[in-house]
Amino acid sequence: MKNSSQVTLNQFFCSDEKLSSKRLSTVESSDEVCSIKDRICKEAKVKWPLAFEIIIAKIADILNIGILDIMVMAWKKYEILRKYADSKECLPGEIFLVP
Repeated sequence: MKNSSQVTLNQFFCSDEKLSSKRLSTVESSDEVCSIKDRICKEAKVKWPLAFEIIIAKIADILNIGILDIMVMAWKKYEILRKYADSKECLPGEIFLVP
């Protein structure tokens, strides 16, 4: 569904340049990444440098979704949820599961 002419999350949040070694080192030493590193090394029995390299390489793929696509999906979800905001139709406290 991605239109090649629309802006992606990757383009919005990241530059086209590769992250510098210094920046990668800063990211890798953060508390969040250290906890991920510990868990991956313990549970997946994978060497960290390889895992980190793969994670960094895949971030661009993960963020390669068009902002317009996200906005359209969110608007569709809003339309589905809007009918549940009417307290005459749906009593407060009632639970509704929406896909």
